[in-house]
Amino acid sequence: ELVRAKPGGAQREPQAVWREALDSYRAGHRHGAARVPARRPARFDASPGMAADVPHRPPGPLPVPIVAGSVATLGKSAGDVQTAVVNTSLATQLAVLARDQFGNPVPNAQVTFTPAANSGAVGDGVTFGTSFNAQTGASGIARASWRLGTIAGQNTLDASSAGAANVSFSATGTPGAAAKLVVLTPPNSPTQSGVVFSTQPVVQRQDQFNNPVPGSVAVTASVPNGFAVVGGTANTNPAGTATFAALAVGGPVGPVTITFTSANVTNATANVTLTSGQV
Repeated sequence: ELVRAKPGGAQREPQAVWREALDSYRAGHRHGAARVPARRPARFDASPGMAADVPHRPPGPLPVPIVAGSVATLGKSAGDVQTAVVNTSLATQLAVLARDQFGNPVPNAQVTFTPAANSGAVGDGVTFGTSFNAQTGASGIARASWRLGTIAGQNTLDASSAGAANVSFSATGTPGAAAKLVVLTPPNSPTQSGVVFSTQPVVQRQDQFNNPVPGSVAVTASVPNGFAVVGGTANTNPAGTATFAALAVGGPVGPVTITFTSANVTNATANVTLTSGQV
């Protein structure tokens, strides 16, 4: 509210005006007529006969904005210790929280995400590369998407920012679907026709990136028409490897190709030479 002095009147002390207004209020309260200003005036114009507009001043100091300092620490906020199939992105983005020396979140700070060797690529979820720079938001958090490498096992990645120690993330890559058979150990050659191989073949089911695929699956050895095979089946172990125990091939002397097959994968072969012996 604004209080005005009477026209042509002399300057008066604010306390006197306030007392007069209060007396008027009390009198009006008894007669139901008078009104009182909502606020007490702070000062009046010293010039006689002139009105003085006096705004109300709020008490206390004006608010002062507090701004976070530079990055002093980094902390993992989300995305650590996940598991995904090799060459695929983790379900949860990596998140790093940047704080200043007093623990305040630091916005608009750059955080660099860098996978280790053979630990895939990092990016915004659409584009991936060997490193990725992200800006912290208002809450001090920077995020990145991590696509694991093609080798099954542990992957690691570091997040860094100037003025702070790095933080490390880890993730585990699991094999993809079985895609092929690979002969790890071929049978000895030459070998006598019809005699058990002294070196038994070892065959493994692998994904497209050569990772062993675990699970118990049958692997079968076969030969062309005119030859015979004995002990031609073996099952893979938890590491995806099948080791034959008593495989033998009989037939005419000379070269022969052994074909190893298993469900839903590409076949593998091994070439041997048969020499004379029992059939």
